[in-house]
Parts: sequence; C-alpha cells; structure tokens
Amino acid sequence: MTDDFDEFFDDELAEAESVPEPASDNVAEADVRRPSAEPAALANSDPARPQRQSPPFWMVLAIAGISLVLGVVIGYLVGTTVTINELGSREPEAASEDASVEMPEGHPDIELDEEGNAKVVDGTAAPVSNDPLTLANNFFDMGMSAMNGAKSEEDQLKARDVFKQAIVHYDEYLANNASPAAEVDRAICVFYAGEHEQAIADLEAFVARDATFAPAWANLGMFYESHGDADKAEKAYRKAVDTAAEDDTYGVGDYARERLEALSK
Repeated sequence: MTDDFDEFFDDELAEAESVPEPASDNVAEADVRRPSAEPAALANSDPARPQRQSPPFWMVLAIAGISLVLGVVIGYLVGTTVTINELGSREPEAASEDASVEMPEGHPDIELDEEGNAKVVDGTAAPVSNDPLTLANNFFDMGMSAMNGAKSEEDQLKARDVFKQAIVHYDEYLANNASPAAEVDRAICVFYAGEHEQAIADLEAFVARDATFAPAWANLGMFYESHGDADKAEKAYRKAVDTAAEDDTYGVGDYARERLEALSK
C-alpha cells in the first residue's frame, strides 16, 4: 500500500505544481484557510479527538487530527482563519481496505487501481486553483493526509516535502496580503516540515508584533510544550486564554485551558 500511497501523492503534487503562477493583482482577497518531524511525546496528554464538519466548500470550521504524536486542529473561515494545535495520537486512516484514500474536506476521495494509478472516486477531476492561498491550503491538507498515512520514514519525509510546498505558496500569498491566520498556518507548516526551532521563532516574532491573535499564542504554547518547556508553554496558553476572553469563536480559550490543566498534573 505504501507504493500506492506514494503514487497518489506524486500525482497530487504534480497536479498542484502544474498550475500557472498568478499575477499579483489577481490574488484573491478572501482569506480561506488554516505541526511533524519527530515531536516529543508529552505526558498526561490525552485530549478527545475532534471531528471535521461537513463544509460548503471552504466556508467551514474544519477539524482534523494527525497521527504520530501531535495532532492539529485546523480552521477554515472566509475573511480569517485560525489554526490551533492539539497534542494526541490516533491510528492512521489514510487508506481503507478498498484501496480508496480519504482526503480532508474539500478534496475528493481518491481510488487506486491495480497499477497504483489514482483517480477520483466519482470519476470527475479534482478542482484546480491558481490562487496561492488555496494552493497553500491544499498542500497543507495533503501534508496532513500524508502524515496520517505515513508507515515508514520515507513516507514521513514525503509528507514533510508537501508541507514545504505549502510554505512556498503561503509566502507567495503573504507577499501581497496581510493575514495573521495565514502567518500562523505557515508557522505550523514549518513545524511539520521538521524545522521546530524556526517555527517557534516565527511565532515568537508574530506575537511580538501582534499580541492580540489568540491562535498564535495557542500554537506557540503547543510548540513550547512539544519541546518540554512547560513554563513557556504555560505562559503562552495563559495569553491565549486572555486574548480569547472576548471572542472565543474558535475554541482557543477552551483548548488553552485544557492544556493548562494537563500541565498542572
């Protein structure tokens, strides 16, 4: 199945990379959206696994888990997006027994034939976009799916490469758009691509400029916690709780409080 898995992601990457680069004045203004190399396991961490909700395309608050040691909570919303991360693990669910591959919401399910060729289950072609933010989010989703189904070191390295592609497109988008959510999403991609110290530095720089974006503090707390720095993690989670006090649309406050409780045990 690993060969089939590789064939599928090779096809997905080729399709995404074949899209022509858009002109800067054509970049979409709508901010639709959204860490793992070898993250450290944390004690006393067993949060409930959240579930994705059925979306009308990208107008969705979608939640997905990632296997191995860390999980990621992803949020999509037109105009702004939020990503907070949750520690935990679950069994790989990338491929089912009928050789189909379940993709995150917004992507069609993929079926592999006997030769390992991938096709959309309903026979239609997957939608292709030339919007850098949409491309970044698509690569983010593919990276998560790849991490979920990784069964070898080679699979994990392939997933890292997908996250690196997401970073390229986030950079393209952020060159012409100011978006706190996209910046946080980019930092999470950096983390999952294996550059943990850089991801921490990126979010530290972000909160130094803007201390009001609760998801940045929540993700920074998770980054610190994954590195065993409980003191810094606690401070970041408390900041997440404080900044989410008036608007906790994305459940950042609840998440941060759960992590604070876990750290206190």
